[in-house]
Amino acid sequence: MRHGDTLALAAMKKEYQVLARRAAKARAEADEYINIGSEFVAIHEALNAILSAGEIDNETLRRLDALQTRRERAHRILEKDSTTLFDRQRQAESDRDALADEIARIEWRRNLNNRQPEPHPERGGGKSPKAGEHGVSSHQRPDEQRRADPSF
Repeated sequence: MRHGDTLALAAMKKEYQVLARRAAKARAEADEYINIGSEFVAIHEALNAILSAGEIDNETLRRLDALQTRRERAHRILEKDSTTLFDRQRQAESDRDALADEIARIEWRRNLNNRQPEPHPERGGGKSPKAGEHGVSSHQRPDEQRRADPSF
């Protein structure tokens, strides 16, 4: 493989890492949107536990502030357009997979070009059968070899 091809393959592998991170982030955002209902339930249960305790002190106020922050974040997530999130996830995964296929194809071609051809025994290459193998002696004619060894 030429040096330029090797450099191009290395650049493609680096770009793949970028696309993989982008796909993972898009998937995380889509999953977060899907699971936002569970977050609202958890916030409601925590608020119910605080209010059921009936105690108001500095620790309770800090917990209420934390719940307020979680609720605001959950509302921001809920306001996102689900179609855009899912399309972004699909596109990012598609780009990542297409580049992975291209890298695999190039590496396969490179490995195919670099391998040494194996000698073919029937074309005069490789090892010839040893005398006495398969019941055939090295001095038998082909028709005698066929009679001696039916697999010949």
